[in-house]
Amino acid sequence: MARWILIALGAIVAAPQTTPAPKGPPAAPAFADLGALMLALPSPAAPRLDEARAQWFVAPPLACLDDLQPRPTSRPYFWEATFKPVDGYDKIRAFYGCGDWHSAVNATWTITRILRQFPAISTGRLIREKLDDHLGQSNFEGELAYFKEAGAFERPYGYVCLLALHAELQTWDDPQAAQWAGHVAPLSHYFSEQLIAYLKDLDRPVRTGGQTNTATVLLAMIDAAETLHDYALRAAAIDYAKKAYTKDTACATDTEPTAGDLASPCLAEAVVMGRALDRAAFVPWLDAFLPPAFSSRFAPLLTTNVVAPQRQAGAGAAPPERQGGGAAAAGPERLGGADRAGGAGAGGGPGRGGRGGGAGRAAPIALAFSRSDAFARLAGALPENDPRVPVFRRLAVIHADIGARALADPAALDAPWLGAYGIRVLSPSK
Repeated sequence: MARWILIALGAIVAAPQTTPAPKGPPAAPAFADLGALMLALPSPAAPRLDEARAQWFVAPPLACLDDLQPRPTSRPYFWEATFKPVDGYDKIRAFYGCGDWHSAVNATWTITRILRQFPAISTGRLIREKLDDHLGQSNFEGELAYFKEAGAFERPYGYVCLLALHAELQTWDDPQAAQWAGHVAPLSHYFSEQLIAYLKDLDRPVRTGGQTNTATVLLAMIDAAETLHDYALRAAAIDYAKKAYTKDTACATDTEPTAGDLASPCLAEAVVMGRALDRAAFVPWLDAFLPPAFSSRFAPLLTTNVVAPQRQAGAGAAPPERQGGGAAAAGPERLGGADRAGGAGAGGGPGRGGRGGGAGRAAPIALAFSRSDAFARLAGALPENDPRVPVFRRLAVIHADIGARALADPAALDAPWLGAYGIRVLSPSK
């Protein structure tokens, strides 16, 4: 059993299944109790963000912020339909690089956070120049005018990325950052209003493991809203979480993860409910929603191995968008000492957060970091004497270590958005 758990947790992604998985619970072994599971888990040191890793995280954003996105969107953002750039795009648009709009926002957040945490970093002057170029007043006047006519473009995920950037700038004690925050604020306020309206009209949550997963978006909304003291947005996000998830039980853990997943749908939902409910209500909800951590049903949440989703019945069945079909086949490759396979999905290909397929192969690295963050948050949401707390804390460190080691993969350099996942885990406090 110990050997199985070490292998499973050390794998970034195993070769995906090309045939439907057998019905019934996963074949992974169960442990007698939480104590037995803890004995089987490795105990790596918690990786931390030092200046060397900080330099690594800023390199892809600095290389791509001015690297024009490759094709027009459904509405011309800075390319006309004829591939003619919008006149003066560099003065009336802020996020025209790094493959797509939300990746450019995440890349901007990354260099902002790094400069804030490492003010003496050797690339600091270049970072300030890039931020000054992209976060000018005219840039955001153009962004606001564009988005008022852009319909659902980048909603909701891109919107919450922008709110996170505004929150980072707003809380940075730096005169230049205060100016940039003032430029971003009108677009941030507009997005907040639009997100509240979006939640009112959202009839059911998105439960896939991609960037539009509703639980993930709601959590980002709550985080940013609390920092920005946006109480209306925070209330809307919490109200929707309660409406969408309170009756959920027995999450379909056996459908996780699939190729391209950036987050665990089960863990993301559990985390946002930990924010939406008080502790007295959250503990019994979590007991009914997640299986015991030592059980075979929890095993898919202990690894980032890609499996084919299964169709099941009942309250915990996989939602329609996670039922049927397997992940795209791909051979295993070596990644930082762990097996993983390339796969399409969020972040893959031009216009999806990078310049090629390497960005898609970086998705499992993001998944390791997002699961680390989820386990850490769950440990914090439970009572300190809950026996799951030390297990979840250990799992948070293990997944952070997997993600940090995987940064050695060249595919990670094609994912300028990866810092938005990794930095929050490797440097949880400023």
